[in-house]
Amino acid sequence: MRLDDGLLACAAVFSAAMAAYLLTLCPTVYAGDSGDFITASYTLGVAHPTGYPLYMLLGKAFSTIPFGNVAYRYNVLSAVFAAAAAVFACLTARLLVKSWLASAGAGLLVAFSQAYWDQATVAEVYGLNGLFAAALTWLALRWRLKRDGGTLIWFAVAYGLALTNHLSMLLYAPAYIYLISSGVKSKPKGLGWGRIASAFSAPLSLYLYVPLRAMANPPYNWGDPSTIEGFLRHVTGSVHRQTVVLTLTASGYVERFIDILRYLMGQCSVAGVLAAYGLYAHSRRNRVFFNFTAIMACADLVYTLFLNDVSLEVTTFFMPTIVVLAVWSSFGFEDSFRWLRRKGAGAAYAYVFVVVVLGSALAANYGLSDKSGNLLAYDYATNVLRTVDKGAVIFAEGDNTVMPLMYLMLVEKARGDVSVYDRQGILSHGLYGPDYFWMPEGLRDKRQYDVEYAMVEGGRPVYYTFKPDLEYPGYMFQQTGLLYRVVPENETLPNRDYWGLYDTRQVWNATIHLDYMSRNIRASYYARMADWQRIRNPDLALSLLAEAAAIVPDNMNLRYDAGTILLSRGNFTGAARMFEEAVRISPDSAKAHNNLGYALAMSGDEEGGLREYTAALALDPTYLMAKANLAGILMKKGELQEAARQYVDILKSDPRYAKAYFNLGLIYYRAGRTAQAAGMWERYLELEPRDSEVRRLYATVTNSTARGSGAAPVGGAGP
Repeated sequence: MRLDDGLLACAAVFSAAMAAYLLTLCPTVYAGDSGDFITASYTLGVAHPTGYPLYMLLGKAFSTIPFGNVAYRYNVLSAVFAAAAAVFACLTARLLVKSWLASAGAGLLVAFSQAYWDQATVAEVYGLNGLFAAALTWLALRWRLKRDGGTLIWFAVAYGLALTNHLSMLLYAPAYIYLISSGVKSKPKGLGWGRIASAFSAPLSLYLYVPLRAMANPPYNWGDPSTIEGFLRHVTGSVHRQTVVLTLTASGYVERFIDILRYLMGQCSVAGVLAAYGLYAHSRRNRVFFNFTAIMACADLVYTLFLNDVSLEVTTFFMPTIVVLAVWSSFGFEDSFRWLRRKGAGAAYAYVFVVVVLGSALAANYGLSDKSGNLLAYDYATNVLRTVDKGAVIFAEGDNTVMPLMYLMLVEKARGDVSVYDRQGILSHGLYGPDYFWMPEGLRDKRQYDVEYAMVEGGRPVYYTFKPDLEYPGYMFQQTGLLYRVVPENETLPNRDYWGLYDTRQVWNATIHLDYMSRNIRASYYARMADWQRIRNPDLALSLLAEAAAIVPDNMNLRYDAGTILLSRGNFTGAARMFEEAVRISPDSAKAHNNLGYALAMSGDEEGGLREYTAALALDPTYLMAKANLAGILMKKGELQEAARQYVDILKSDPRYAKAYFNLGLIYYRAGRTAQAAGMWERYLELEPRDSEVRRLYATVTNSTARGSGAAPVGGAGP
């Protein structure tokens, strides 16, 4: 084939890939890490670990090209990376087969695979990672076939650069070393190990970007890795090692392995058969490349099984392996062309065959990868900012909320009067302190409470992006649309149609594909609307929670909220079913166990209630509501001494827990200790002075004590 044929094939691969990507490109900031990468790069700040300095700089340079909004430019950059990866896959295949058409088919299988297409439509580092995987494979194989010293130097440079984008590329070193060195007796003349080592290590100096930019105190500074310790933590990803490495059970590993097989088989639909054929029919004649493929696949398997347990729906895996498998498909394409020629088919049929095969991959993955209408993350963040008053403070949690908000405020300069604080502390170290993220959990919780309460006391309007499980003396939480505002007790905010302020154009749009991230955002709308309607229209609230649970079936809070609504309506059996689901999803949730216990006890199953209260306290020994509920059950069972011990423990933790005083009074009275009972009820009335029934009870007991009478008090196990 002529050089022009190669240029034409590469141009066709790049153009076809870019056309598909631009048609399905997300028009603005996406959920998850998209806002993190864009904001960090655009402000020359620091992204989450491991910092990704190469992406930061390339993204900043590309963002200066004046077209579309800033997020759209970064999304286009991802498309360029993925399309270039497809070109290198085509070039790699051409080193093994004679047909440029077969090679182009292999390249476009990479382009139209679910993993590459998905990453080509949003701002992410995986497109660039895939490009390096494809380029390194081409360079290593080219060196093996050509023995060109310059190629080996370029390989070393590319590998060093790849590591400044994503450190997972280290896992593939054994595969590349094998491909380069297997059967090779000596290196090219004049090419010393020093030159190779220098070519590899020089790009690693880009990691100096991370501490240097952190020391400059940029507006977006994840974790502030400005110290040596902070820098090492950042670039080694120690945060991720604590949360995603070796965390599954034995059955969990089996389930994940099965999910991995499904994931790989779904990449290119039936087109993957060509790769399987290539491996079967040509592995003996290409033994070294076959072994390289096996080592590469094993590295990806180790990474996905043991080193990163994030859902396969959230993080893209196996991108290097997908490139290599697509190269094997070029053998399938080429043998198919030979078969067609033997059957007397003209050359045009080879092109038809390629179109049909690629069409199957395109048809299978177009809808899954299409984000051209996905504005959910952008709209959600915009609606949050529309909710708050001037000068507001927003305490936010979760990447789907924090990252798009940061993008809007730091890149698009929206609502400069508002302050957004990430409650995890990784972006808000100026508020919580530089040591906050690494503090023991109990100390971190206290620091968080003290800092946020001080902000409440400071007078600015304070909002939370979730329903807080917090108690601030003198304050309560009032829902304001998507948020919850801290307001003084006994003060009610004016009625306001928050939902009329919002752009909900895609909340009810069932035609767009909902991936994991988008599903969670839509479910958040339903959950907030349900909370808004829980008093106004409980049936509608339950319906909205059911809709949300159908979208994200693994969300515990949706079942929990539905259970609380059913509790308030006296449907204890239905509430118990909801809380059982909540416990199944999150067995470590103390509040779910506690409410399940309450629903069971109110349904007549006191033993079940006792079991669940005990489980809640085993998870959180400081959970006062569970202690109070457990004490109530013990009182009914006649175990008054143990019940009294629980109430005394409650009062040690919270001397203002009124119900504990009342029930302790009952226990003391039944034990004949009327003076102590009166003392408990007196303390209760100091906290609850409007309780006329208990005041009458207190008066009866004190009068009977004065007369020496033992009249029994009225009332149950609680006021």
